[in-house]
Formats: sequence, C-alpha cells, structure tokens
Amino acid sequence: MNESIGNFDEFAKNYNEVLSSALGLFGNENAYYAYRKVELLSELVGAEHPQRVLDFGCGVGSVIQHLFNFFPDSDIWGTDPSAQSLQLANRLNPQMHCVTESDIPSNYFDYVIISNVLHHIPESARGTQLEQISKCLVPGGKLVIFEHNKLNPITRRIVDRCEFDEGVELLSRQSASNLIRSTGNFENLQSGYFLFVPPILKRLRKVEHLFGRVPLGAQFWLTARQLG
Repeated sequence: MNESIGNFDEFAKNYNEVLSSALGLFGNENAYYAYRKVELLSELVGAEHPQRVLDFGCGVGSVIQHLFNFFPDSDIWGTDPSAQSLQLANRLNPQMHCVTESDIPSNYFDYVIISNVLHHIPESARGTQLEQISKCLVPGGKLVIFEHNKLNPITRRIVDRCEFDEGVELLSRQSASNLIRSTGNFENLQSGYFLFVPPILKRLRKVEHLFGRVPLGAQFWLTARQLG
C-alpha cells in the first residue's frame, strides 16, 4: 500500500476511542458504521457467494469481524500498512489471513473492499493504487469502495475533528467514479449514498435505498467489475 497513506501504528491501540471522540454524539455506537457497510455489501452481493474477500486497508479489523458474520463460508483476508493495526485485527479475528501488500496473491479475490481508505492516499497516487488492486481480482471480480461524503456537513465536521484524518482530502462520489473509470480496468460502475440515519434510528436503515441518489448520506459506495 502506498506509504504516503500514513502510519496508523500510533492509533492502533486506541483507534475506537479516537473515532468515538470524533463522532461526538454519534460515537456511542461506532461499531454500527462498520456493521452497516457489510450489511450493505451483503445486499449488493445478493445471491452471489464470494469465495475469497480482501479488506484492503483493514485497520484494526472493524469491518472484518462483520464479514465473517455475513459471509461465514468465505475466505477473508486483510492487509494494512500499519503492522500494529494488522496484528490487532488478527488477534480479534484469528481466522482471517493477514498479509502485507507485497504478499497479496494475483488473480485471486472475488471481492476487494476498500473502506474509507482512498481519502488517506494522495490524489496523485490513487489511480496507481487502484490499478494495483485490480490485479488481485479474478476476471469479473468486484471492487467495492466506501468513502465519506464530503457534501454532508456533519461528515466534514467529524473528519475535521478526527486525529487520524488530519490533512486528508475527501473525494466526491463523482471524483471517485471518475477515478475508477480512469484506470481502464473496470466496468459496470454503480454507486449511491447511505448512512442517512444515526445509530439511534438504525431500525429505519432498511428504507435508505429509497434515498440512495440523494447526496445527503454520511457516506457513499461504489462497485465496479474488473474487466476480464
């Protein structure tokens, strides 16, 4: 992974505390946000049964624990430039495969998930990073990206308050879509917004799809299929 993403080792042990502090009023259930991503992923996957899934930039494994719950028959892998974060992720999820980026097998994964990682990569390096990621997908494999929605003022405020997001440049859904297209390695691009309701109103999340085109969700998602 591009070294300029930054070293999260200093945040590994207290990652959840830092995130909760940044979330403020919404921080009492910060695990919900990781859960909601994987729940949405399961909806996007539908009847497919991915055999191998890579969480690229898995951090301390917040998403991975839910991947095992939603896809119990899948082989779940994770990679992260922070060795301490990866060790913690493996400690919490001992059944996962932990690898450095250089050890990621080519032509191997049905799905690669990139959850709130791209905004930590300098704009000039994002396209190259996606091109590298495309090589580990099987032909027709799916790329799934989750990112903060810079159009949402609450999201921007949270990012501004978060220690490990200091100095990042958020993407818009359109710029992320253009980035994927610019690689020339993907097709069938789809996208939408989600996380319209806070955890306290999570029972309403099932109707979020009705507002998926409205740019007010706290985050957005994109999926694309590797050309093959």
